[in-house]
This record gives sequence, structure tokens and C-alpha cells, in this order.
Amino acid sequence: MNSEKTHQTLIMWGANKNQIAKILPSDMDEQEALQREQHILAIEECLQLLFRQPEARKTFMNSASKGVFFEGRKPLEVIASGSLDDLAEAHRIIRSMLCI
Repeated sequence: MNSEKTHQTLIMWGANKNQIAKILPSDMDEQEALQREQHILAIEECLQLLFRQPEARKTFMNSASKGVFFEGRKPLEVIASGSLDDLAEAHRIIRSMLCI
């Protein structure tokens, strides 16, 4: 697992301690932890393709999105709901931004 890399990615996105605790809860089993890490690292890979500068990735994650799924919410707020389903859907939506 890449727990340190995942944690650092969340920090780079501007996540605070409370958000990180919800995104990566301490009471999750190993399978769920792996799923969450995979989604977070895959989102970061998508963002790297969309935005070359780390600051632009942070700005995206902290800006209200007009997309149907985000409904004016910030992507970081959505994944900080703590729901694995929200994290997976955010990953899917962000990944779809790469397709033209």
C-alpha cells in the first residue's frame, strides 16, 4: 500500500486533518484502505494530466465545480464526506474529464 504517498497527496490538495481522517478513516479494513488509496492516487494521476502545475491541481480540488455530480461543491469536500462511493464517483467524474 502507498499510505504515505496517499496522505501526502491529500495534503498537496489542501486537505486538513479532519478531512484526511474522513477520507482515510482509521477503522477501515485493509481492502477498503486499498480501494481508497487507489482512487486517490488515480485521481492525482488524472489531475497531473489535466494540470501540469501542482498549484493548479490544488485549485481544482478546492474550487466549486458546476459538474452534475459535484453540484457546485468542491471535489475535496465531496471526497471528504467519508463515503467510499463518493470517492469512487469523484474519481470516475475526474477521469472522464480526460476524454474528449
